[in-house]
Amino acid sequence: MWKLASFDACFVNPLTSQGMVETMRLEDHQALVHTAAASNLGQMLNKICIADGVGLVNIVRSRQQADLLKAQGARHVCDSSAPSFMQDLTEALAATGATLAFDAIGGGKLAGQILSCMEAAINRTAKEYSRYGSATHKQVYIYGGLDTGPTIINRGFGMAWGVGGWLLWPFMQRIGSAGAQKLRERVVAELKTTFASHYSKEISLAQALEPEEIAVYGKRATGAKYLINPNKGKQAPAATPSAGRRLSPHAQFAFEFARRRCKGTGRLIEECGQENGLTTRRLSSVCPCCMSSE
Repeated sequence: MWKLASFDACFVNPLTSQGMVETMRLEDHQALVHTAAASNLGQMLNKICIADGVGLVNIVRSRQQADLLKAQGARHVCDSSAPSFMQDLTEALAATGATLAFDAIGGGKLAGQILSCMEAAINRTAKEYSRYGSATHKQVYIYGGLDTGPTIINRGFGMAWGVGGWLLWPFMQRIGSAGAQKLRERVVAELKTTFASHYSKEISLAQALEPEEIAVYGKRATGAKYLINPNKGKQAPAATPSAGRRLSPHAQFAFEFARRRCKGTGRLIEECGQENGLTTRRLSSVCPCCMSSE
């Protein structure tokens, strides 16, 4: 049975990670760069690129994040906190040929640094000098704002470059209904593998307003992703037939079965059904949570 976390995981991040790869193909690039790459979305993108044979340069902010991605099979991981970051990034770009980047950071110098390293990697194979830089177009799309400060661009990478924004919904409109459906079908097929999400904690809406919780998820740190469940802590109303209404034998059994206790959780089977999107009438003789018949 799918839980709330599964439904949450099949929406924005899986479609966004696939959208990045499809944008690369549509705009005739051959490999990608991704920042904040140890995020849930970044881990999905890494799995997609490994499966599809797409070159990917992952940029992270710590050694621990780099180790996490390498353990998942990432080949090119650059730590922006390392003294050798610019050199490492240039080497990875030269190896992959990546000329397209998706930046979740937004503010600061990183977007400009990526463009500079792209130009340096391209010029390694240049056959002649041009005062206008290489003719190969280099593109950075900003899709997030982990750093809300200004984006700083120190132009030292020629004239063939661009920095812009990228959002999922305009992209979905760009590829049309057939293209979007293809992406959704892959999400469904790989929901528990490629697109599996991991949450450090599940909280209610009320808990989301508590200062101690805000202090944790407000950091937007890797490995501290929260799932907000609006129904957490709510008592499900008891299901009773309408007064004077005659029920079919199947419906009568469903109402009686719903009032039994789940062997796995001790809760009413009716509550297990609601958690799994089933009304009382749709409950059969098996609890949707623990598959118990009693």
